[in-house]
Amino acid sequence: MLANSTLLAPLHVLLVLVGGAGLTLVARRWNSAAGALALGALLGTIALVAILNVDAQSPVLTLSLQLDPRARIPLLTVLGLLSLTLVYHLIRSQGEFFPMTVCLLAAIVAAGAMIYTRYVVAAALVQLAHVVAAMGILGSLPTQRIGTTVIRYTLMMALGGALLVLGLLLVDQYRVSPETEISVHAIAAVLSVGFGTLLAAAPLYFWLPDVAYRAPVMGFALIAAVLPTGTTAFLVSVMATFPWLTNDAQINATAALGGLATVVLGALLAFSASDLRGLLGYSAVCASGFIVIGVASRSALAVAGILYQALAMAAALFLLAVLVGVMEERLGGVTYPRLAGLASRAPLLTLAFAVGSFSIVGVPGFASFPGRWLVFQAASQHGEWFLFALLAGSGLLMLAYARALRACLQPVQIPGRIRPFSRPGAAMAIVLALFCCGMGIFPSPIFSAILAVVQELSFVRAV
Repeated sequence: MLANSTLLAPLHVLLVLVGGAGLTLVARRWNSAAGALALGALLGTIALVAILNVDAQSPVLTLSLQLDPRARIPLLTVLGLLSLTLVYHLIRSQGEFFPMTVCLLAAIVAAGAMIYTRYVVAAALVQLAHVVAAMGILGSLPTQRIGTTVIRYTLMMALGGALLVLGLLLVDQYRVSPETEISVHAIAAVLSVGFGTLLAAAPLYFWLPDVAYRAPVMGFALIAAVLPTGTTAFLVSVMATFPWLTNDAQINATAALGGLATVVLGALLAFSASDLRGLLGYSAVCASGFIVIGVASRSALAVAGILYQALAMAAALFLLAVLVGVMEERLGGVTYPRLAGLASRAPLLTLAFAVGSFSIVGVPGFASFPGRWLVFQAASQHGEWFLFALLAGSGLLMLAYARALRACLQPVQIPGRIRPFSRPGAAMAIVLALFCCGMGIFPSPIFSAILAVVQELSFVRAV
């Protein structure tokens, strides 16, 4: 069997990705060639990970690379999302260093999935992945404002990652010497700030909308859709390995309040946005609040729900990022006045925008609703006022997207004909829209696979 062959080992997965990064660096001035090389490396890696035997090991220095069974689904998900960014890069270049950035990110994420049991090292790799993603913000012609965004983003990711590593070092020390003066509350606080920074939870969210405004659309997708999926899976894994971090009711209640504040603040800021880039950035902030609430609930269904929602949000954000790229190319911008007449001139893409909007806000029948509904159920354990505030935040986010859709339905304000949308971009948007609908209507295949893994975790309750 190929899966048992000595020719297939965890190290070979990394070698394919690192080799792909090197080839794309050499071919960086030929966007199509570099993008095709990177896409080939990622598709090959997906095939290797899918058949890789979980018992196979590769010793590297003092570490042993071995794919954790729980990490296979998140890893395949992240690799699939990274492949989508390269498909769009082939349609519209996102910068000469973008293919190399995607290959490096894939290699770092794969390495983290294979060192799951060494959480301090895995946390350092999570930090490195977020820092490397800064190259995806640069684009083809970086300006001073983009440079400032890159510096701010890199500093925040370095800080958040450092706190994550520090928190896990304290966890190791506490496990060895429980009588130490370090309290569980202090460790939980350090980890909360670390994960909160990486996931853009309030009040450490400000870097994400800045990225949304400045980065190329797929650079934003890397940071707002791909990395949060992997970070959420890592957060759940850490809580599963060290369940005593979430045994304290006060810690869980504080985390839930922080998640609620993030949802409400993200929705308020999304409602105040005047263009689609700001709307997407604040929507990603809002989604991180649901992740925090789901983890704090310690409910198996809620934790499965946030993992499902992470994938659904990634798909919806990808869809809307593609639409933003197409609209900016054809309309010259994505402020609400520029969207006037879009429904009559591009009805299919307007429909795709509506699907993405409904998927993000959690309308029944669309991508994020199944996961969002489970989080609502878990939120009810914190009291009626908590559930009401969460529903109010969701409703406000829905109104924010209603404003954007209303702008698309407005009569044309600027005379003249809009050039037709590019067919590849439109095709990608339609395929993503169909996937978002499928996740909302037929959630069972994906949700069942996620729930089967979650139910084995030690920190969650049965319901």
